[in-house]
Amino acid sequence: AGAVLVDGTNVLAASGHNVSLGSSDFTLSLELFTNIALVRGPFVQRPEEDGIVIVWHTASAEDGAIDYGPGYANTVAHTNQTRIHTLSITGLTAGTTYTYRVRSGGETIAQDLSFRTLPDDEGVLRFAVIGDFGQGTSWMSNIADRVNARTNLDLLMTVGDNVYGTIPCSLDGAPGWYDPYFFGLYEPTMQRTITYPALGNHDADTQLGFLMADYFELPTNGPTVQLEKVYSFDAGNAHFIVLNTDPIANGDTATTDAIVSWLSNDLAQVTTPWTFAFIHHPPYSSQASHGDNLNVQQSIAPLLEAAGVQMVFQGHNHFYERINPINGVNYITTGSAGAWLYSVSLRKPYSAALVDDEHSYTIVEIDGTDLTLRQYNTNDVELDVFHLAIGERFLMDGLLDDGSWIRAENGLRLYAAIHGYDLYLATQDAGEGSDHFVYLADESGSTIGANWAKAGSIMAWDAFLADENDGGFRGWFDGNQTMITDPAQQRAATSGLNNNEPAGTNGVLEGTIDLSSLYASFPTQLLVAAAPYGTDDAGTLISAAQVPAGNGDGDIQPGEFLVLNPRDLALDLPTAEAGTPQTVEAGLWAVLDGTGSDAPSGLPLTYEWAVTGGPTVVTANLDTPFPAFTTTGNVAAATDIHVRLRIHDGRFTEEDSVTVTFTPMIDIDGDGLSDAEETTGFDNALTPFNPKGRTSNPGLADSDGDGMSDGNESVAGTDPSSTSSVFKAVSVLPGMLDWNTESGRLYHVRMADNLLSDTWSNLTTFTATSSLTRVEDPNSSSTSRFYQVEVEETLP
Repeated sequence: AGAVLVDGTNVLAASGHNVSLGSSDFTLSLELFTNIALVRGPFVQRPEEDGIVIVWHTASAEDGAIDYGPGYANTVAHTNQTRIHTLSITGLTAGTTYTYRVRSGGETIAQDLSFRTLPDDEGVLRFAVIGDFGQGTSWMSNIADRVNARTNLDLLMTVGDNVYGTIPCSLDGAPGWYDPYFFGLYEPTMQRTITYPALGNHDADTQLGFLMADYFELPTNGPTVQLEKVYSFDAGNAHFIVLNTDPIANGDTATTDAIVSWLSNDLAQVTTPWTFAFIHHPPYSSQASHGDNLNVQQSIAPLLEAAGVQMVFQGHNHFYERINPINGVNYITTGSAGAWLYSVSLRKPYSAALVDDEHSYTIVEIDGTDLTLRQYNTNDVELDVFHLAIGERFLMDGLLDDGSWIRAENGLRLYAAIHGYDLYLATQDAGEGSDHFVYLADESGSTIGANWAKAGSIMAWDAFLADENDGGFRGWFDGNQTMITDPAQQRAATSGLNNNEPAGTNGVLEGTIDLSSLYASFPTQLLVAAAPYGTDDAGTLISAAQVPAGNGDGDIQPGEFLVLNPRDLALDLPTAEAGTPQTVEAGLWAVLDGTGSDAPSGLPLTYEWAVTGGPTVVTANLDTPFPAFTTTGNVAAATDIHVRLRIHDGRFTEEDSVTVTFTPMIDIDGDGLSDAEETTGFDNALTPFNPKGRTSNPGLADSDGDGMSDGNESVAGTDPSSTSSVFKAVSVLPGMLDWNTESGRLYHVRMADNLLSDTWSNLTTFTATSSLTRVEDPNSSSTSRFYQVEVEETLP
C-alpha cells in the first residue's frame, strides 16, 4: 500500500457493512504501517522435550530469525513473509539460561534477552499464579511490576479473567485489550518465562475466548472442541492441567462431557509426583460476588479428588483464599491481581486463610516432594505461607491415613501412630460450634487452666493440636500456648468439610510433631487426650465426647489421659539380624555380619555386640556391623560362644543372637601352618607363620616339593604351591646381590670369603619395602665371596 501514498496529506477511506442496524457482532479494524516494527513480543511459549518456542509479531509481513546461546552462536530462521513469527529452538539443556535476540526484515528488533529452560524432574520448579487482573487499574500494574521483578520463575500461570477492558468493563476480552493489559503488562516476564493462561468468563465474552488460544502457542492435547483452551503439560516433577470452566459453569452439557472425558483420561496417565489444576470458576469459595460453583463442583472436583491432585488454583472471586483440603485437595483462590476487589459476605468454615482487602499474587516453589506457597501483596509483603509435603510417611490432607490406628473412642475417636521421630495424632475435625484439641505429654503432672480461655482445667501439656471451626484454623502449640510454626517440627491439616459426626471417617484434624524436637530424648511413654470444647471464650468441655472417657466434671485430670507405649505405636520398628552361625578354627578370627539389620524409619542404627556365654575370647569392632572374635589359646574340642546383637535406632532397641563354634587348631603335616591357614590363607595367631593369603596343601609339609616347607615359604613370601616361586638370588655380581623380597619382612645378609675357615659376619640388616632388593658390598676384594640371606617374618 505504500506505493500509492504521496508526499503531503493522504486521505484514506474504508467502509464496513453489517446485516442490520440491530446487529452487534461487527468489528472494523484499520492499520497503516510503512516500516518494520515489533508490535508484540517476543515471548516464550510451549516448551518441547529439549527446546522452547518463541513468538513475536511485526507490523509488516517479514521473515524472521533468532540468534541464541552464549554469544548468539546459534541461529534458527524462517523465510516466510508473515506478521506472526513462531520459531522452535531445540537441543537445549534443562534448567539452563540462554541469551537470545530476534531479527526480522534484516533488522535486529529485540536483543539482550534471555530465557530459562524448564528444570528436569530433580530441579527446583518455581511458578507464579495470577488471576482476574486485566482491568486497567494501578493495582494491575503494581502486581505486574512485582512479578516482573522475579527473574527466577519457570512458569507464569493464570486462572482466567486475564483481559477485561476499560472500567466499567466494555468489550471484555476484545483484541485491543490484550497488548496493554496482558502482553505489554507482563512483557519482561513473558520474554524469559513460559506463560500458560486459563480462560475466564470475561475472556470468553469475545469470540468465546478463541483469541486467547490464537494469541498463544499452547499445547494441543486437549479435547477437540476445546483445543488450546483445555490442555496439560509436564514441568519439572509436576503435571499441570488447565481447564476452561466457562462452558461447565454455564451448563453446556456436551462441552462439559467432552472436558470431563478428556480430564479423566489425562489424570489416568499422570506419572509425576505432583499434579496441579488451574480453573476459573471455584467449586468451593467463601461467598462474595460468587460462591461455590455447583456445576464445577459436581463434574470436575470428584475427578481431581480421586486422582490425588494436590492443589487447584482458581479465580472468579477477587480476593485471596486458601481452603483447608476438601477430600484431600487444597483449593487456592488467587483472583486479586488487578481487578477491583470483592468483599467477603460469608466466610465458609473451610476457609483457612483469607485476604479480601489487598491485591496479591501467588508464588509456588517445588523442591522434590516439598512445596511452599507464598502470597504477596503489591508491596511484596507476605500475606500467607503454606507448606505441603508429599514425601512424608504421614500425608497432611485432612483425610485419615489409616483407620486401624485408632487407640480409643468416646464420641470422638483418637488415632495415633509413630514413624521415625514423628508422632501422628488425629481425631474428627471441628464441626459447627466447637473447637477440637488433642493434648500431648510424656508424664503425668498437675492441672492448669484450659487453653484458649476455655472453661475448666487440664493436666499440663507439652504440646497440643488445635482445630478452630471458625476460620478453619489448625495448628500446633507448645506448653506456653505459643504456636509452633517450623514445618520441620510440625505439620497439621484439617478437613475443609465438617466431618465430626460419630460415624464420619472422611475428614479429620490430623498432625505430626517431631518428638526429638519436643523432648530432649525419645519418650518412653506418651499421654494423649482428645477433647471438643464450645468455640466461644469460656466454652465448656463436651465431656460426653472426650477421649478417653472422663468423669464428666468439665476438667481433664491426669487420669483422663490415655497412656501409650511409643513402641506400640511404631510403624517402623527396627529389626536385628546377627547373621548366620560361624565355625572357625581356634586362633582364627570369626567375623559376624550384622548388615541384615534394618531401620525402616531411615534413622541411623547403632550396634552393640556382646558375648553372653562360653569361654573368654578376644573381641574387636563390637560397635560396628562386623564384630570379630577369636580364642586366647587352642581348644581341646569344639567350643561354642554365644553372641548377642543389640541395635538401636535412636528410639527403640531390638536384639538377636548367634553362635560361634571354635574347633581345635590342627597342623597335620607339621609345616608350622595350621590346616585352616593352609586352606583359607588367613593367619592363625596360634602358629608362628602367616600365609599372607596364599593357600597350600594341609596334608603336605612341602606342597610344591621345592625343598622348602610351606611354613618357611610363607616367611619368605614365596608361593608354597609353585615350584617356580623360590627364595633365591636373582642376580649375583662382584660386590652386588639381587633377590626377590617381601615388603615388611626383616632380612639379615651375612658374608664370608672362605666357607671352610671363615665364620659368617653380618653385612646388613633391613626391613624390605619393595618386591626386589639390591645389596652392595663395597669392601669386597677377594676373588670370591659367599653370601647368606636369612628372612624373619616380623621384627625380633
